[in-house]
Amino acid sequence: MRLIAKIRQAERNTFRDDDEPGDEENNFPLSMPTLVEIVQQNEEIHLLRLNSSGESVGNTWHASIDAAKEQANLEYEVREADWILLVMRN
Repeated sequence: MRLIAKIRQAERNTFRDDDEPGDEENNFPLSMPTLVEIVQQNEEIHLLRLNSSGESVGNTWHASIDAAKEQANLEYEVREADWILLVMRN
């Protein structure tokens, strides 16, 4: 499943930590995205942050789709009504 939404507000800096919590050496600011996308593959759920060219500027793992939506709302004021389901065609 894939959901996508245009962000409402992008003034908040986001940091990604590729290692263990508390390892500030791996934290760095991300470019500001214009879109967020939730991708579910098997049991994995990721919140992707995309720039205006569709390139990834960061992602985070979440335990549920609702948790990913909550994070998008917290960071970028994305509301439930903003999400669009992307239908994959073969």
